[in-house]
Amino acid sequence: EGEGEGTEGEGEGTEGEGEGTEGEGEGEGEGEGEGEGEGEGEGEGEGEGEGEGEGEGEGEGEGEGEGEGEGEGEGEGEGEGEGEGEGEGEGAEPPGPIRLSFPVLEADRPWIDPTMVYGYDHDPATYSGADRFRCTNYAGEGFPQCYDEHDGTDFMLVGGFTTMDRGSARVIAAAGGEVIGVADGHYDRCHSDPATLDITCDGHEMRGNFVRLRHAGGWETLYYHLKSGSVLVAVGDRVRCGDRLGRIGSSGYSSGPHLHFEVQDADGVVWDPYAGPHSQELSLWTEQGADDALPANQCAAAWSEP
Repeated sequence: EGEGEGTEGEGEGTEGEGEGTEGEGEGEGEGEGEGEGEGEGEGEGEGEGEGEGEGEGEGEGEGEGEGEGEGEGEGEGEGEGEGEGEGEGEGAEPPGPIRLSFPVLEADRPWIDPTMVYGYDHDPATYSGADRFRCTNYAGEGFPQCYDEHDGTDFMLVGGFTTMDRGSARVIAAAGGEVIGVADGHYDRCHSDPATLDITCDGHEMRGNFVRLRHAGGWETLYYHLKSGSVLVAVGDRVRCGDRLGRIGSSGYSSGPHLHFEVQDADGVVWDPYAGPHSQELSLWTEQGADDALPANQCAAAWSEP
């Protein structure tokens, strides 16, 4: 959303006829002008002044101004007003739903398994026990392409803890925005427990390391289960699409090293970034790619800046 300077009008008034000595007198002049403004657009401004000569006015939109001038036929008048119109300016919000780049650094894509992406569950039913893995992803596939009640997308780290201990894959902002939430320093070696078929953090508190960004239009993205000590941003930071946020870990309720990526709109509704017969027609990825491939590392121009 931008605001512009409004309109700038120039006009020449009619020369007045003076009474008295040395050409002093009074006259009336009117000037109209049109100009361009950046922000919410073009406006119109009018300036009226009593006097002779030229009148200039600046303002935002429609308005009137008055002024008086005496002398040898020259006078100035200024007017201010407000205007309405359409235009473009700094801070203009991109239209439509958010468009996203793949949230892992392009150089680290080989460390993400494209065949093991646990997606958003579109099955409204809730299951338990042996059925708790029942689900339906955007393409109509079940487990292991999703699991029951999953409201994000999990990108698994190839090599698990071995790769994580060697440095892990770097997580980046999928779009430009502001950091509104951060957690770091929590135990990052949580894993599945074969004995209980659940998750354990080996006695440590089960809390995830994460970064949350807010984007234009109220959209938000969440980057969860990050490696302890890897978070590079703080609340209030503004980041561009592609800026580094942290590294993949296994903190919080996590069966092993992976990135949980989540997207929600201004109303708090969580979206599946993938387009498909069970999600929505429009993909939130700038380039979704084939079902057996990862989305592209491609920042949408309208969503690249904070």
